[in-house]
Amino acid sequence: MRPSDPALLAALARHASGSARATWRVSGVRTVPLLGGYASKSVDRLDLTLATDRGQSVMVSFVRKGCTAREIRALNLLAELPGAAARPEVIVAWSSTARPDDNEANGFASPFYPGGDLKFGDPMPEAVLATLARLHAHCSDPGAFDWTWTFDAAVVRRMRANALAALRASAPFRSRTPDHTHWLARLERAGGSSALEDAQGALKRTLVHGDVHAGNIILKEDGSPVIIDWGNVCLATPMLDLANVVPLESAEWRFYLAAYRAAGGDIGETELRRGYWWARAVTGLMYVPWAAEHTGRTPALIMQVEEAEARLAELG
Repeated sequence: MRPSDPALLAALARHASGSARATWRVSGVRTVPLLGGYASKSVDRLDLTLATDRGQSVMVSFVRKGCTAREIRALNLLAELPGAAARPEVIVAWSSTARPDDNEANGFASPFYPGGDLKFGDPMPEAVLATLARLHAHCSDPGAFDWTWTFDAAVVRRMRANALAALRASAPFRSRTPDHTHWLARLERAGGSSALEDAQGALKRTLVHGDVHAGNIILKEDGSPVIIDWGNVCLATPMLDLANVVPLESAEWRFYLAAYRAAGGDIGETELRRGYWWARAVTGLMYVPWAAEHTGRTPALIMQVEEAEARLAELG
C-alpha cells in the first residue's frame, strides 16, 4: 500500500480515533522518509492531519514500512505471544504470497514512537530481555518456522567473505586506520576456525530477531521499549540476540536466564555460553562492513571475533 492508499489511511484514522465507529477524516498527509541510522529505505513517517467528529483538527504520526512477508509473520507471532511487552504494535499489514520477498508487495503500519532510541552501551531494558526470552522459549521447534532462513555455516562463510571484501574496498577504513594492512591480515586469519564451525553444528536453534542492537530499541513517550526491525528474523542460537548487547555474567544476563527458564526454555547454561561466544564471533563479522565505512570500531570488532574463537576453543 502506498501512503496515499485510501484503505490504509482509513485504518490509521480509525486507530487514531480509538473507535471503529468514529468517522474521523484524513484531510492531509505528509510523508517523511526515515533514512537515518539503521532505518530501511522502505520506511516512511506518515503525518496525518485528521478532522474529528467534532470538527477539530489533530495531527497524528505513524510509520509505514515495506518489508518481506517473513517480517510480517514474525510480528503476527509476537502479537500472540504472552508477555511480549516490547513487541511493536501493528495497526494494519499487507502481504503477497506471490512476492514474499518484495518490499513493494508486503508491509505494515505501526504507531510512530517519538521517544528516541537507546544509545550503545545503555543497559538493555528488562522488558526487551523478557520479550526475547519468551520468544526463544516458545519458538524452539525449528520445523515450525520453515518460512524463514537458518543461520547455518554457509551464512557464516558468506558473512566472512563479505567482511573481507568490504574491508579491502573501504577507503574510509584505510584513511581512518593507519595500520589498516595489519588489521586486514588479522581478519583474514579470523572467523574460519574449526572451533567456530564445530559450535555452529552443535548449537540448538530457536526463532530469533537476528539483529538486536541499541538502534533497534525504540522508546515510547512513557519510556517503555519496543523492539523494531524484525527483517532479519531467522533460526539460530538464542544468544544471537544477546551477544551484541548483554555482557556475559552481567545482571542483564542473569535476568535473561531467569526469564528464559520461567518461560520454559530448555537449553542448558553451558550450551548457552557456547552459543554466546559463537554469536560474538558472527556479530563481529556481521558489523565489520558497516563499521569500516562509518566508524572507527573495525579493529575492536576484529578483536571481538578473535576473542570469541579463542573462548570457543577453550570450551572445546
